[in-house]
Amino acid sequence: MLNNERLAVQSAAFSYIDAHRDEMLELLKELVRMESGSYDVEDVDRVVARVAEELKNDGLDVGVAEYEQAGNTLVAGWNRDGSKKPIVFIGHLDTVFEKGSLAKMPLRIEDGKGFGPGFLDMKGGAVIAIYVLRALGAAGYGGRPVKIILSGDEETGHEMSGSQKLIMDECRGAAAAFVFETGYADNKIIIKRKGAGRFVIENFGLSAHAGICPENGRHAILDMAHKIIAVQALNQNPDGTTYNVGTITGGTVPNAVPDYCRVAIDIRYQKQEHIAGILENLERVANTAYVDGVTSKLTGGMSFLPMEDNEGNRALFEIVKEAAVSLGQPTPYPGATGGGSDAAYPSAAGVPTVCSMGIQGALSHTPNEYGVIETLYDRAKLMITTLLLAEEKQFI
Repeated sequence: MLNNERLAVQSAAFSYIDAHRDEMLELLKELVRMESGSYDVEDVDRVVARVAEELKNDGLDVGVAEYEQAGNTLVAGWNRDGSKKPIVFIGHLDTVFEKGSLAKMPLRIEDGKGFGPGFLDMKGGAVIAIYVLRALGAAGYGGRPVKIILSGDEETGHEMSGSQKLIMDECRGAAAAFVFETGYADNKIIIKRKGAGRFVIENFGLSAHAGICPENGRHAILDMAHKIIAVQALNQNPDGTTYNVGTITGGTVPNAVPDYCRVAIDIRYQKQEHIAGILENLERVANTAYVDGVTSKLTGGMSFLPMEDNEGNRALFEIVKEAAVSLGQPTPYPGATGGGSDAAYPSAAGVPTVCSMGIQGALSHTPNEYGVIETLYDRAKLMITTLLLAEEKQFI
């Protein structure tokens, strides 16, 4: 794509965005009003179906992977007959907010900000992806296939669907991937994320009366107390892996030796090569009996691969940066975060990937989550410019 051609397509696409600002915001408001907490599968599926309807009306080939215990995943294709490698847009339509949250944190627009469950994380990003395609189509761009992948259970790490494989398979061979996760207020673009895991240790002891015959009991909580200390001590490592015992349950009444205890452990790690060592560490702790007669069971696994820092991600970021500067937008910088996302899967498949291309805001996963309205349009223009600039530079 030559410079003049790029600028002509870019101008026409921008005109489309400018002419559809109200429509973009109305779609976002509609999606926010449709609650879609990750564990409320029927609600998530309704939102997925609503977005699928939008994309079908745009002429995309739309498929939906259905799951019984998790929200469905939408995979749509635009310009599938294009001869070039595809671009992939990735996001999710579930939120962390359980059913009924909309009544507690109703959708509202004030002071240029939009509030409501999922406004920032990440229904705003999904709307951006949809309208980028519409704008490019209206501008006559048709040189490259684009896939949109919107999952229904990202916030739970796809624990009940296993759709990580679907996402990675759909990304293989792509020229680049853009993830429309929460945009940062400080203009950070994510090129590196830690992977995440969730594990549970259960202890099984023997109950006994705490006053009459405590010696007959096998104290499951006491044993777990030692295990918690051992797990937390694993944080003293040089590879950046973190271990956090986040919840504990056990026992029945104060005057009984507890025969059961359960803890949940969050893991964050830098590289896939660290997984084996993490599993060995947790198995060693779980298999160590600190109280005679107490047995333990370790379950769980990795919910997200890490998005590892690599040359491809950095090179793609530089194009995003150049695009932002050319538009007079604040200059972004490359960053890392400990939070997992589906950006891990195209990156692991060898596809240059950047994350956090969605609407900008703050306080995600809290009742005060908000997105800055104007960035809904700014980020759409940034994505359009990035894609066209990457074509011009023959990066893709």
